[in-house]
Amino acid sequence: MRCLASLVLALGFVVSAGPADGQRRFATLAAGRRTSSLLEIDPATGALVQTIGNVGYLVNGMTWDATTSTLYATTSTNSVAHPNGLITINITTGAGTPVGTGAGQMVN
Repeated sequence: MRCLASLVLALGFVVSAGPADGQRRFATLAAGRRTSSLLEIDPATGALVQTIGNVGYLVNGMTWDATTSTLYATTSTNSVAHPNGLITINITTGAGTPVGTGAGQMVN
């Protein structure tokens, strides 16, 4: 039961533009690790479509900017790299990239 609760708390959803039906849903999953993985979730069923890749940071929130087609995320205080920072996430590879040098500025 504790494992399930960790899974639910580690998921963060965001809707973004994508091919075919026009929408894709992304989530991150940390499951007790020090970094998150980017996942694609089926918008109709919530089932896992694919694990895209490791973000390299511990993510605690995401949003999609439709004007620039950019997935932004905030990082956790517990993220070893860039704590309390703002990053972008590549939706093809899952890789995260810090935005500026503002780690520790509590953007989240």
